[in-house]
Amino acid sequence: MAKSVHNRRRQFGTACLTGAAAMLVLGQTLLRSYLDGALFIFYWLTCFLLTGLSFITALFDAQAVRRQAREQQLDFLHDALGKTNRHEEDESDPSATQNNLLD
Repeated sequence: MAKSVHNRRRQFGTACLTGAAAMLVLGQTLLRSYLDGALFIFYWLTCFLLTGLSFITALFDAQAVRRQAREQQLDFLHDALGKTNRHEEDESDPSATQNNLLD
C-alpha cells in the first residue's frame, strides 16, 4: 500500500514537472507570437503553478522518505536491542547457558 502512495506521488510530481518544462519550451518557441495580453499572463501563471506543484510534491515525498527511514531505523534498533537483551538474560542465567550447551 505504501509503495503505491509513493509511486502515485512521484508520478504526479513527474507529470507536473514535465508539463511545466513542455510549457516553457513551447512558450519560448512556437507559442511566443500568440501569447499576448491576458493569455500571456494565464499561460505563464499555469506554468508557474505546475512548477510549484512539482516542488511541493517533492517536499512531501522527501518528508515521507525521511519518515520511512526513521521508522526503519527504529525497527532495526528495537530488533538489535531485543537480541542484546535476550543475550544478556542468557548470560545472567547459568542454567540457560548449560541448557544451550547441551542443545
